[in-house]
Amino acid sequence: MQRVNRHRLILVLLVSVFVVSAAGWVALHSTITRHSADGAYIRAVLARDPIATLGALKDGADPNATLSCLNAFGLRDGVFNHTSPTGLLLAAGWRDAPRSETIFQDIPENFDVVRVIVEHGGALNATDSAGETALMIAASTHHQQTLDYLLSKGADFKVADKGGWTAWSLSYHREHYLISLIHAGQDVNQRDTNGGTAVTHAAGSDCSAILRLLLTNHADVNIRDSEGHTALWIARSGRNYMLGANESTVPDRAAKLRRNAEVIRLLERAGARL
Repeated sequence: MQRVNRHRLILVLLVSVFVVSAAGWVALHSTITRHSADGAYIRAVLARDPIATLGALKDGADPNATLSCLNAFGLRDGVFNHTSPTGLLLAAGWRDAPRSETIFQDIPENFDVVRVIVEHGGALNATDSAGETALMIAASTHHQQTLDYLLSKGADFKVADKGGWTAWSLSYHREHYLISLIHAGQDVNQRDTNGGTAVTHAAGSDCSAILRLLLTNHADVNIRDSEGHTALWIARSGRNYMLGANESTVPDRAAKLRRNAEVIRLLERAGARL
């Protein structure tokens, strides 16, 4: 009887080992399959292919998979240094370069892929390692359709990246972008990292059309920036606000002041003070 019980115990142990091994293999296979789908998804996004993107998502890819998933199977080519942008950020126009190098680049819009990702659960407010969201990227890469779509789906326009930039401050010189954000509920008097507002930037950049839009939406013309300057002071000084706080003059200051005459007139009519 004792020998039979011993054999039964051994048999139970063998069956248990087999079951655990099988479960482990299933889990491993599931993980490999998911990572493979994630890799196919990110490659499809980078290839700007909405059909392949949709196919990968239907095969089980995580809509919030990041570029780092391509590391798992040696599929990255080393071009990208960051590992955190999600598929949505990549589709919105994310580039592995400082914004100062990409903000004026003509990056083709990838709206169809953006829409596929959002419709299949892509996180609207996911950020990269610099704190950028897809909405910020759309604002800085001139992608109006993407920006409007993300806003319509509830993207948070108040989020700031690690440098303090928001979708609003990245849209200072694009009237249609500002209109979209205002319609979404944007505060037109929101300050940026320099303490300035869209009005002070418009005053320092000869943007009379932008200024008219802001005034129509009840912007405060007497907010002072971190140096204590108002929009009227900036407009009269000839400062090019976008050159930074240390740039109080520009070579063609006289010409700039002539161009700024309309901005100065609008500000004075709105009750601006020095």
